Parts: sequence; structure tokens; C-alpha cells
Amino acid sequence: MKHALIAASLLVLSIPAISFADELNKSVPVQSGGKLDVNLSSGSIEIETHSEEEVRVETSATGVGSARAEFELTSDGKDSKLRGSSGGWFQWFGGTRVRVRIRVPERYSVDARTSGGHIEVEELGGSAELRTGGGNVDVQNVLGSVEIRTSGGTVQVADVVGDLDARTSGGRVSVSQVTGRIDVRSSGGSLRIHEVGGPVFAKTSGGSVSVRFNAQPEGEIVTSGGSIEVRVESEAHFDLEARTSAGRVSVDDEFDLHGEVRRGRIEGHVNGGGPLLELKTSGGSVRVEAD
Repeated sequence: MKHALIAASLLVLSIPAISFADELNKSVPVQSGGKLDVNLSSGSIEIETHSEEEVRVETSATGVGSARAEFELTSDGKDSKLRGSSGGWFQWFGGTRVRVRIRVPERYSVDARTSGGHIEVEELGGSAELRTGGGNVDVQNVLGSVEIRTSGGTVQVADVVGDLDARTSGGRVSVSQVTGRIDVRSSGGSLRIHEVGGPVFAKTSGGSVSVRFNAQPEGEIVTSGGSIEVRVESEAHFDLEARTSAGRVSVDDEFDLHGEVRRGRIEGHVNGGGPLLELKTSGGSVRVEAD
């Protein structure tokens, strides 16, 4: 047993303890209206815009195995691609930490994927498709549609002129100031969707939901375990279907409501009726409040 412990200790000590680093600082010419395609085996991604007609990338890899990191940036004159791989089998011994900072033209779109890491996007004048195998996603000031997928992390979105489609397998979602259609799903987290101008389709398997409409309320909001609170302008007109399996449904007196009213269910026309708003929870209260 003593000899086995000594051998194991020598094996651990034989793993390099130093940190290596590999970097790429490069720019390629592109045209406004193009698209950047990013595909990383791991690492965080930060994207913002600048006034140049080029894509500029700054990457860094640190930690055991970072010397094996490889990055490649290419362009066809309009669209561009960034590829990155890192770590190899060193991932089993603490892994390689990768960080990528990208600047694109003001009118440019992005399709970014990483197998594990956070994604941040700010000031983008095009669409954004963002996917991570495990990390948070933070998006601000985008003039175009946004699609988000994360296998485990929170989602924060603010100031989007376009539609939003977001999915997280485990985390809360916070959305504000989106003008288009919103479609949000979480397998386990609360949803906060405020100052929105389009229809909202939101669903969570575990958590409360808070929605605030700037315009006519419309959509479907569902939670399997939590309360639902919706705020709309007192003059808004819409059809309402709201129900709960364990709780109470209530509507503020400021609204002119005509229809069927029960403790756990309300179906009717609000202020004369209009677009349909459905609210459903399996465990919690439902409340519609006037702004």
C-alpha cells in the first residue's frame, strides 16, 4: 500500500503545474451587413461593435494545457469565421480557461457557439444567435432578432428592437424593453419580463412569472409551480383566460371585466375585449394589475 501511494503521488506531481498562454490578436476586413460565425470548444465570448469595417478578435487561453489552444479567424470580404479549440486531455486536470473579445461593424450579425462559457453581446446592429453548453447569456442593445440557448445558466436581455427566442435548461430569465414577439422557456427558474411591446409566450417548470406590457397584452404565460403577476395599462382591451389549480385569480377593479369569474378561474372580455391573454399556473395565485 505504501508503494502504491508513493507511485500515485509521483503521477500527480508529474503533471505540469505551470500555466501556459496562447493568444490571437487579429483583424480581417468585412462589410457591413455581413455575419460572424463563432465556434469554440470552450470559453467565454464578449462581442461589441466599433466604427471600423473589420472584425477584430483578441483571444487568451490560460491554465494547464493552454499551449495547445488554437484559434483561426478568416473572412471572405463580407462574412467572417472564428474557430477555436483548446485544452485536449488537459481539461481533466483543471482545464484551459479561454476568453474571446470580438469587435464587429455596427451593422453586423453574429452566430456564436461555445461548448462551455458565458456569452455577452452589446450594441449590435444585426441579429444574434447565441448558444452555450453551460453559462450565462447577457444581451443588451440589439437592432435585430435574438435567439438564445443555454444548457445551464441565467439569461438577461435588455433593449432589443426585434423578436426574442430564449431557452435555458436551468436558470432565471430577465427581459426588459423588447419591441417584438417574446418566446421564453426555462426548465427551472423565475421569469421577469418587463416593458415589452409585443406578444409574450413564456413558460417555466418551476418559478414565479412577472410580466409588464407597454402595449396591448397578448400571449400565453404558464408556470408549473409559482405565481403569475401581469401589469397592463388600465385602458388596454383584451380577452382574458386565467386559471390556477391551487390559488386565487384576481383582476384589479380599474378594468371593466365581463365574463365568468370564479376563485380559481376567470374568462371574459376586459374593456370590451381584444387579443387573447392566457395565464395558467398549477400552484400559485394569478393577478392582473392596472398600470
